[in-house]
Amino acid sequence: ILIGKSMKFLSLLSSGKAVEGLDDDEPEGHVLSELDKDLHSKGLKSGKVGMYGDSIILFGPSYAGKTCLFHTLLLESKGKSDSKMPNTVMSLKADVSMLSAGEKNGSGSNSVRLIDYPGHITLSSQLPKLLYPSSNTGEVRGLLVVDSTKSVSDAAMLLYNTVLTNGALLDAWEMSNETFHIMVVCNKVDVSGAKNWRRIKLQLRTEIEKLKKISSTVSSVDAKVLEENSSEKEEKRQLLGKSIDLDDLSKNGLSQVKISFLSFSCLNKDGLEALNAFVTNGNILTDNSSILSNRKR
Repeated sequence: ILIGKSMKFLSLLSSGKAVEGLDDDEPEGHVLSELDKDLHSKGLKSGKVGMYGDSIILFGPSYAGKTCLFHTLLLESKGKSDSKMPNTVMSLKADVSMLSAGEKNGSGSNSVRLIDYPGHITLSSQLPKLLYPSSNTGEVRGLLVVDSTKSVSDAAMLLYNTVLTNGALLDAWEMSNETFHIMVVCNKVDVSGAKNWRRIKLQLRTEIEKLKKISSTVSSVDAKVLEENSSEKEEKRQLLGKSIDLDDLSKNGLSQVKISFLSFSCLNKDGLEALNAFVTNGNILTDNSSILSNRKR
């Protein structure tokens, strides 16, 4: 079942088939079409060095709470953390806004570009375009948002295919001599039965190891079928080592990728201070366990 699901995911990324809910003249490529328009509508000029510094990309499966987290960060940066959260629905296009970092970051700007990328599986083919190292002096960081009450298999598949085995993306980060930092935000920890970040980390590692094993055993015939269906033939890397070490991915051949974990709740703002530190300045708390609740999970 897992093999079939993994192959289906790869096929969806490369097939170019229409997404349910989109018109025939509105292909998946339009998922990024609103970014520049939204920046202009907010009185900002996209593409100019100095207008914003770092870029933060929120991505993850649908219904993990990405858009709620997106608005939580924006309201917090405006000092309106007590404001009512707007209703959210599954989006088909990436949303973008700017938030103040308070003080100038490494790029010399005190503004951070925040992008909320839709979670629909068939829109994932455009995601890597946002994850490349910045052409200006700002940094690009990722927020992989997962639902702590559900399986992490979809999140693991997304991370595995769009980042951990994406040869072109990994090559770009290696050439930049920079590190791509991803924080896995384990959302909805306020819900009964939610898993803390330690359990999510273990489960994510297990799912990635399953995908690694599947990838290494996929027949050349299946690989050829995927290649023929792909409009853009992407080089896929194989992860090294017998097991995945999420604390030190250099053991798996990924020296430029670092992953951290954080338990979070949009409802009661658990973990918001640590999240803000990562978003605004790239700082990571040494001990994420400080925001875990005391109740048994």
